[in-house]
Amino acid sequence: PGEQAPRGNDVNQGQLIDRLQGIDFLSIIEYARGKPKISTSRAFTVDLAYDQKLSGGKTPSSANIVRFGQILRFSLCKEAPLRAWCEETRSYEAVVQRKIATSLPSLLSLS
Repeated sequence: PGEQAPRGNDVNQGQLIDRLQGIDFLSIIEYARGKPKISTSRAFTVDLAYDQKLSGGKTPSSANIVRFGQILRFSLCKEAPLRAWCEETRSYEAVVQRKIATSLPSLLSLS
């Protein structure tokens, strides 16, 4: 009784979901010193993210309404300042992490 191999329909369903909803992302961590670290990933949903910068840092009002397209663009092309370990300098450094969608699916699932 080990793991069972996926049945034909399960595999086909998985491939269909991947084709319809799969989104490729490029992740870049840029160090102040040292080489950038680049990786790729694939996701099936996008978490909508809102940043105060989109509204000019002000409290929302009728004068500075943030459009859905702006929020979606921000969510698909995130940028965040972080601290991360740099092997080259052997210390923690301030970095900028960018996660950029490089493909869009036929069916976009938002959360």
